[in-house]
Amino acid sequence: MRDIIQVIGARTEKYADYFDICAAIVGCVPNVGVHVEENRAPTIVIDATKLIQDHLLPKIKGDGTCDDLFQYKHGFDSFFPAMGWICGNLSDGGIPLILGFDSLPAVSSDNLKAFCAAFGTTGSAPLFHMANVTPEAMGVDTIEKMLLSCGERRVEVTKEDLCKSYETLDSGKDDGDDVSLVALGNPHLRSVHWHITLLQFLSLKYPIDLRFFNHVHFL
Repeated sequence: MRDIIQVIGARTEKYADYFDICAAIVGCVPNVGVHVEENRAPTIVIDATKLIQDHLLPKIKGDGTCDDLFQYKHGFDSFFPAMGWICGNLSDGGIPLILGFDSLPAVSSDNLKAFCAAFGTTGSAPLFHMANVTPEAMGVDTIEKMLLSCGERRVEVTKEDLCKSYETLDSGKDDGDDVSLVALGNPHLRSVHWHITLLQFLSLKYPIDLRFFNHVHFL
C-alpha cells in the first residue's frame, strides 16, 4: 500500500479489510490522516546523498548494473530494501524527505516497491517523500518548501548504517541451518518480472509454491 500512497501520490490510508468494505458500501472515507494535504508534509530529512555519491555511484557501470556493494552480490538490487529498512528506522515516526536517490541513473518501480516494503517493516509513517523521485517531491521550489517544514530534524545515512542493515537482515546466515521457507507476497510478486527473477535464483529441485489470488501453482 505504501508504494501506492507515495509512488503515485494517491490520497489514501492503509485500511484494514473490513474498513475497506464499509468504505466501498458508503462511498466515502473519513477526511483524516494523509487524505489531508497538511498531514502529508515531511517532518524529518534523511540525507543519503554522500553515501550514494561516495559509495554507490562509483560502482555503477555504464550498463546500469553494479559491482558488489560492500562485498554483497547483486548490491544494486539489495540497496533499495536495505535503505528502506534504514529510513524506516531513522524516520522516528515522522514522514521523511529522503535526499540523494535522484543522483542515481534510474530508480525503477521495482526498486521503489522493494524500498516501500522494507520501509513499512521499520517505519510507522504512512508515507515518505523521495526528492525528485516521488511525485509530490518534484522540483527545487517544492523540495525547498519541504526542507523548511522539517526544520532542524535531519539525519545522514552512513556507510556504517548500510553495512549494519545488511548484517541485521542477513543475521541467520551463520547459524548453520538451511533456509526452509521464504515467503513473498505483496508487493514482491505483483509483476511477471519478479516471478522470472525468482525462478532464476532458485534451483528447480526445490518445490516453489506461487500463490495467485486463490489459486496455487506448484512448479
